[in-house]
Amino acid sequence: MPYIAAAGFTAIEPTFGVGILRPDSGTAAGELLARAQAHNLAVPSFRGGRFFWETVSSPDPAAREAGLEYGRRALDALATAGGSLLLAVPGRKRPDVPYEEHWELAREFLVRLGDEAAARGLEVGVENVECGFPLSVRDWKEFLGCIDHPAVGMYFDAGNVIRLDYGYPEQWIPSLASFIRRIHVKGAMRGKMPCVPLPESDVDWTAVMRAVRGIGYSGWIIVEPDRVDTHDSPNYFKSLADAMEEIFHLR
Repeated sequence: MPYIAAAGFTAIEPTFGVGILRPDSGTAAGELLARAQAHNLAVPSFRGGRFFWETVSSPDPAAREAGLEYGRRALDALATAGGSLLLAVPGRKRPDVPYEEHWELAREFLVRLGDEAAARGLEVGVENVECGFPLSVRDWKEFLGCIDHPAVGMYFDAGNVIRLDYGYPEQWIPSLASFIRRIHVKGAMRGKMPCVPLPESDVDWTAVMRAVRGIGYSGWIIVEPDRVDTHDSPNYFKSLADAMEEIFHLR
């Protein structure tokens, strides 16, 4: 956290389910908030972790219930940490679950998770990740429209559109404008999973920032690298911050 703050960042986005933020970790969220506040860092959101991948689209009702309980604990911890949005995923594709069935299982799960979030004054952001569902910007728009929940929107990842070779993020953004609650960026190469430095990405950052401004978005934009280089933390985080500053000033 000292290196993140020194680099110029104003917030962190931890992952629930790893490190100190375990479902049974009790006071960990409060400890995290105290540490963050000591470095003037906000905690606006949590990533939901891998547990959602396995449970949201599971054909086993018990697994889905376990996923919902995990979500409740994540939302409770998020509220304690002072955040407002929990990142969730719509479940990974499965050979034993047809696309239409996956659609309904994920829709039902996210409506229920949205109810839990709303009861706490929070939101859920569903991210476009490499889980293989939904498959296109049109499907995403229809899927979010079917969820139709005031506490459920989209956590849009510009880099994932490129790394999954699903088109162009600057085209997704206007189409999904009414659903976007938060934005991730990463250095992505088309059709390749490993991240690269942001300036070396195949993402057209000028076009993306133009699209972001075009929809009037004024929320958080959070960089999500694949890994954190702890061997050279000061320079690593400074390079990330400098790259983000360059992207923000593109016109």
